[in-house]
Amino acid sequence: MGMSLRNNGLYHFRGLIFAAVAFIGLAVFAIGYTILNLRADTIEDAFKDTGNIATVLAEQVAQTGRSIDLVLSDVEDRATMLDIRKPGDFRRVMATEYGYLLLKSRADRFPQADLVSVVDSNGDLIASSRGWPLPALSLADRDYFQHFKNNTESHTYVSGPAKNRITGAPTVFFAKPLRADNKELLGLIVVGVSISKFWHVYETVGLLGEQGFILARTDGMVLVRYPEGLVHALAAIPPASPWYAAVENGGGNFRSPADLTADLRLVSIRPVPGYPLVVNVGVSEAVALSTWRQRSVSMAAGTLLAVICAFILLSAVANRVRLLRNSEASLAAKSRELEIAKAQTDAAVNNITQGISMFDAAQRLIVCNARYMEIYALSPDVIKPGATFQEILEYRKAHGNYINDPSHFIANSAEHVQEGKKFTHTATLTDGRVIAVAANPTMDGGWVATHEDITERHHAQVLIAHMASHDTLTGLCNRMAFEERLNEAIIRLNRHGEKFSLIMFDLDKFKTVNDTLGHLVGDAVFKGVGERVKSCVCELDTAARLGGDEFVILQAHVDDPEESARTLANRLLDAMREPFTIDGCELPASVSIGIALAPKDGSDMEKLVRRADLALYRAKAEGRNRLRFFDADIDMPEPGMPKTHPRLTD
Repeated sequence: MGMSLRNNGLYHFRGLIFAAVAFIGLAVFAIGYTILNLRADTIEDAFKDTGNIATVLAEQVAQTGRSIDLVLSDVEDRATMLDIRKPGDFRRVMATEYGYLLLKSRADRFPQADLVSVVDSNGDLIASSRGWPLPALSLADRDYFQHFKNNTESHTYVSGPAKNRITGAPTVFFAKPLRADNKELLGLIVVGVSISKFWHVYETVGLLGEQGFILARTDGMVLVRYPEGLVHALAAIPPASPWYAAVENGGGNFRSPADLTADLRLVSIRPVPGYPLVVNVGVSEAVALSTWRQRSVSMAAGTLLAVICAFILLSAVANRVRLLRNSEASLAAKSRELEIAKAQTDAAVNNITQGISMFDAAQRLIVCNARYMEIYALSPDVIKPGATFQEILEYRKAHGNYINDPSHFIANSAEHVQEGKKFTHTATLTDGRVIAVAANPTMDGGWVATHEDITERHHAQVLIAHMASHDTLTGLCNRMAFEERLNEAIIRLNRHGEKFSLIMFDLDKFKTVNDTLGHLVGDAVFKGVGERVKSCVCELDTAARLGGDEFVILQAHVDDPEESARTLANRLLDAMREPFTIDGCELPASVSIGIALAPKDGSDMEKLVRRADLALYRAKAEGRNRLRFFDADIDMPEPGMPKTHPRLTD
């Protein structure tokens, strides 16, 4: 009878063993499936990161292109004003010191340009910002000259990378034709940008990290590679590459085979708005998956350890049932093994770079790792498993590490958990750190959250946004940002009648400083001007550097534009009279100021800028170091005065 009972019990126990083995197998399968999903998510995140960076860099390239177009259009407009109708006229006017000074002034306003040149209808170089007079040099073999020679297009053409025959540096050329009314080619205006200037932009931003960058034309020709050794000296993207399909679809992602790089890469494609250019940002798949591999190894090791422990435990229980032994020493040994396993698991969790916290349905802390405690400066003596979410937030608030209302955030979190939705938010701590939090509801009504310090990434994004709208030398707004603010002011004027004024000024005799002391001293003066302008304007004013020594202030939200402009202009005159001290030397300084009022002097951008500039020109003609409001007499030039001041085409 006893033997029957023992056999029956052993039979049932074997069934439990088989069920446990099946359960372990299912758990191992689930872990493997999770690892594969994590791999797919990692690749997707890598594509998102490269896509975001490609979008930012595409906009940077577009801004550079727009700046180049401004230079090309500026020179084209100046040539048009000179009433050039034949190739001979074009050569006669531009192959002079005037042409050199015109091109040099435009090159000085666009520091990324290596040179600005003019080529006649025969392909001969007739003027360059690099010097005057020029040696005889034919550029008829250049692809941009052949392009415009063989068709009547007038858009800006981007050349392939070529050696600059003046500087010897690898250069990308942006060319625009000047044509007569009958479409006859009069000549070309060319801006050359050294490839090293593109490298400098991306090294300065420090955005790419492990990623690589390629700038190419939409026809597949590679213009810029960063870093230089990223590809095998490709002149063009291979025709069979999936790159072309991504470009045709307006951007996208793909896995790049070895025809582009030495290793398999995850590549994001973004077109440059308004230009036949494409930005590629890619990261090695091996680099992108490195963190996933580490986590997968940790998960696999933990799973293997758990399986081993489970089989050991089952074997131990089976031996005890089979042999009817129950040894206290054996139980103690197994307990020690479990403690070691727990310590190993805790070590793995605490070595993860992200903070991890888990709460139950009652909003009580179940577990957290050391990184979570470190991020929020929590005391392990106070914050322990069982502490409520509200207690943790109140502790943080009491210690100056939380600035919001805990009750509101707790209610909002509970609402997301009840809906079973993943919720994320970004928290800025009192010490300036930025923390990204992602929380996933659990089946029991609680949630698991990860906490990642993204301060450096956030600061990089803020830096890029600032660089896109501000002049790097003076810290003032750049021309693009100023035009946006001026358009906004004109809209407010038309809709609500809000008056404003434009105060335009430049430095008197600044060219003498540049010519005698050099551009480094000139740059130091510009920085000083930027600081003094900032000290004169208020928060609602927009101060900008348009280029060179040209500055402008948009003064809006004032009841009496004329009086407010006069007060600010006098403040500027006083501030600028103080000499600049550069390397121990005092440089005398003064400015001439022209003022236009809206709507009195106009209600559109072109007219207001033109009239402020005319007033500035009159102030300089009357002796400099003074202000001048626009009036009707200024619009009628005095004898000997040019009908259009050169600045009006800037």
